[in-house]
This record gives sequence, C-alpha cells and structure tokens, in this order.
Amino acid sequence: TVRDSYGGRASRDDPRVIVNRFKSVAVVCAVIPAFLLILLEDPRDLPQALGLSGPPGGWLVGWRPVLLTLTLFLGPASAYLLSLFCPCAECRKYGPHIKHEIQALPTLQNARTLVVAPFSEEFVFRACSLPVLLCAGFSPCSTLAIAPLFFGTAHLHHGMELLRAGCRPLQVAVSVTFQLAYTSLFGAFACFVLLRTSQLSTLIIVHAVCNSFGFPDFPSLFDHHHKYVTVPALFMGIVGFYTMFRPWTLP
Repeated sequence: TVRDSYGGRASRDDPRVIVNRFKSVAVVCAVIPAFLLILLEDPRDLPQALGLSGPPGGWLVGWRPVLLTLTLFLGPASAYLLSLFCPCAECRKYGPHIKHEIQALPTLQNARTLVVAPFSEEFVFRACSLPVLLCAGFSPCSTLAIAPLFFGTAHLHHGMELLRAGCRPLQVAVSVTFQLAYTSLFGAFACFVLLRTSQLSTLIIVHAVCNSFGFPDFPSLFDHHHKYVTVPALFMGIVGFYTMFRPWTLP
C-alpha cells in the first residue's frame, strides 16, 4: 500500500499509486492468456479467442460500434462543441470533462483513463473472460448475463475510497449501487460487441470514448444556454443508438 506524507493511504491519483497499478495490470495481462491455452483445444485459436485475429468482416465492421457509441453521446458532444466554438461565456461552463482531459494531455491520470484502463479492462474482463465462460459450457446469452457482473463488481472498491474521504455511508451506498449498475450495463454492451465482431481493438476505442465523456450530466444539458441544441441532440443520440444497435454491431 502506497502511503502519503502523513502516513495515510495515498490517493488513487497519486503518481506512485498509478505507476504501481500499471505494473500490476501488466503482470495480470501477461499471465492470464497462459490459462486460456489450457482451455483451448488448439493453441493456435488463442488470437481468435482474444479478438486479436483481425476483423473478419473488414475494418468498417470495427468502426461501426465506435460510431454507435459516439451517437449515444451526441448530447454531451454537442455541449462540448458549443463550449469550444460558441463565443458566449455561458456555453464554456457546460462543456463535459472531456474538454479538460484533452487540455491536460498527457498526464498519468489521463494515460490511466484513456489508454491503460480501456486496454487492460477489455482484455481481462472481455477478451479473457468470455472464452472461459464459453469453454465452461455457458451459452452466449448466459455469458452476456454473467460476464458484466465481474466488471461491475470490480469497481466496488471505489466505495472504500469514498468512505476514507469522509462520505456518509448512505451516500457511498447510493454511489456504489449506481456505479455497479452502469458499469455492468456497459459491460453487457461490450460483451455483446465482442461476441458479434470478435475485435478487441474496437472495444478498447469504445471504452476510451466512454471514459472520455463520462456519465452524461443530464441536468446541465437541460439547463444549457442553448438547450434547443443539446436536448434534441441528446434524444436524437438515444434514438439513433437504439435504432442502429443491431445493424452497426453485425459481424
């Protein structure tokens, strides 16, 4: 455990903590494929099982889920673009935190959020977990129900960080429950995309996009100075995501 200058546990944003976690996930990502080799009948199937064998339907197939994800964030994206190009001060304060992350690049925190976390989490919780469940005899539908829970529960440790920060237990419980719900929901989407496209690189980009925008700040979109732009964009994005969900995830 990394300690701060006062002897307490260091923050997750402490550079020493980030570097230590980089090293830990590197070891995990290097070791886990060895266990998959035991399960696979033919070791030559490993790249395909991990989604590393290339796009079977062409590179366009890999970009469709990325465009689908961007469609879902059409509302926050409109607020971000307004914060960049609209001259009024009211618009600038409504840009999502992607604006600050882009301006702050490169930092260890952003390397974690936009590079290391998307790669390591998709590699471990999707590319490595799905073959294990499928080899164990679970159907694709059962796998879609089980695998996201691994990803969701892996984020429960944030509750301990909130408690150490002095947050009330009820507030922590609500926050953790909400985070479990939306991370599991994203995990289900990611599993579905991997099962349909067999492309890990696509998932890594999708994950990075979601981390960049974060969970949409719905109140700010409805209270925006140009809400006649952000609110329609929000609903158009939701409808577009629902409409194009299956066509843009076809293998």
